[in-house]
Amino acid sequence: MKKSACCPFKVVGRPPQEDTSFGALIHELRGSTIRQEIPGAKEVHAIEAAEEKQPISTLQIEEFLDYILERIDLHRDIHFQTNTTIDTLGYSGTGLNTGSKVIFAAVGDKKRELCTEVPEPLKSLSGFEKAHMIMPGIVAIQGSALDV
Repeated sequence: MKKSACCPFKVVGRPPQEDTSFGALIHELRGSTIRQEIPGAKEVHAIEAAEEKQPISTLQIEEFLDYILERIDLHRDIHFQTNTTIDTLGYSGTGLNTGSKVIFAAVGDKKRELCTEVPEPLKSLSGFEKAHMIMPGIVAIQGSALDV
């Protein structure tokens, strides 16, 4: 952690990091009991799934992101929970096992078709370069290094 950082956080190891491994182990050990404990839960993973008519799995990352990006309404479907309980490996809070979470609640009919080519405005964005598609709906661009 950098002294006087505005957003202190810590990354522990290369992906998959231990919180991902611990989460997978917990899901394996708990098995179907989670569905009994949380009415309506169909699947639990490191990121929460919102399933309906179209069967999706959080383990199929590209298909899962397609599903979310096609349906999310950025004006209403992002919910922040602040000053709440969080796992010990989450470093978003000021105390042990406290912090913030975000929920992306994107379900229902498709709201949009995802772009498959870099939009023109991103190709000539001042201060950025090398815009390229990562997958449908997701563009990566390169910017200059931050002088922190």
